[in-house]
Amino acid sequence: MQLPDSVYQQRLFNQSYVCLAAENHPRIRDSFTAENWRLEKHLAVHVNGTGHGDIDKLLNEYGVPRRIALTLPSFLGAGELVADSELLAVVPEQLANHIINRYPCCSWPLPFSLPEIAIRQVWHQRLHRDPGHIWLRSLIVNLPTTGSNTTIY
Repeated sequence: MQLPDSVYQQRLFNQSYVCLAAENHPRIRDSFTAENWRLEKHLAVHVNGTGHGDIDKLLNEYGVPRRIALTLPSFLGAGELVADSELLAVVPEQLANHIINRYPCCSWPLPFSLPEIAIRQVWHQRLHRDPGHIWLRSLIVNLPTTGSNTTIY
C-alpha cells in the first residue's frame, strides 16, 4: 500500500492469513477444504487505509474469490459474528489466535497458498521526532511476535 510522503512506516513482522470458523460449524468438522471455501459464505473486513481490504483483490488474482455475505469496517466484531454464525472470515493468524482465546472459534490454514502479509506500525511526520512517540514505537517494535500473551490488536 502506497502511503503519503508525510507518513512513516516500520515493518514489525510478517504473518499468514488463516480462515476463521465457528467451532460448531455444521459443515466444517475435521478439515477445511477448497470446496468449503468455495461453497460457504464469508464475512469480509475492509478497514479503510490499512491494506486489509486488498485481500479480496488478492484472492481474485489467485482465482479463489469468496462469497461475501457481510462486510465489516473493522475486526472488532468479527470473532463474535463468526462464533454465532456459519460465516467464515479471513484474518491475520495472530488475530485469529486472539479471537480463538475469547470466542468458540477455530482457525484453519487456507486451502491454497497466499503470500504472507507485512504487519507495520504507521505514524505521521508531525510525531516522528516526538520523544513519547519514539518511545512507544520502540516499545512496539521490540515486542515479541509469538507467545500466548502477545497481542498487537
